[in-house]
Amino acid sequence: RPGLEDLNLQLDAYYDLTTRYPFYFSDIEEVKHDFVRLHQQRKSLLQRMIWQFEKRLSQLSAEGLIDQRYEQEQFGLSAKALCNQIIFWKAQQRLLDAEETGRAAFKDQAWSLITPYLSAVGRAKTDKNHTRR
Repeated sequence: RPGLEDLNLQLDAYYDLTTRYPFYFSDIEEVKHDFVRLHQQRKSLLQRMIWQFEKRLSQLSAEGLIDQRYEQEQFGLSAKALCNQIIFWKAQQRLLDAEETGRAAFKDQAWSLITPYLSAVGRAKTDKNHTRR
């Protein structure tokens, strides 16, 4: 059953992807025109990422881990924002000459988009299980 710990593992997997293949989401226009097959794979991955995060937020809401003040319609926008953070995080760190470029910094930034949605129960679970690291 997907929960906050599983979400944390999913963030680990995306960090690994962006670290092992930093070019995968760079040069968007060039890849779109010169490497059509790669572009289609990348587009499919992004669509799947958005769908997965949107469904995960919905599931967390059903489990009472997301504050009920937030509406389901917001989850799609939040999923897109989270995917943008994942995809462009590496480029942002390079542009800013950031010193913190490791997994913990990546996950802290991703969790900063999720934490405001958490209910008191969700916050307690992240604190108790140290989910964010």
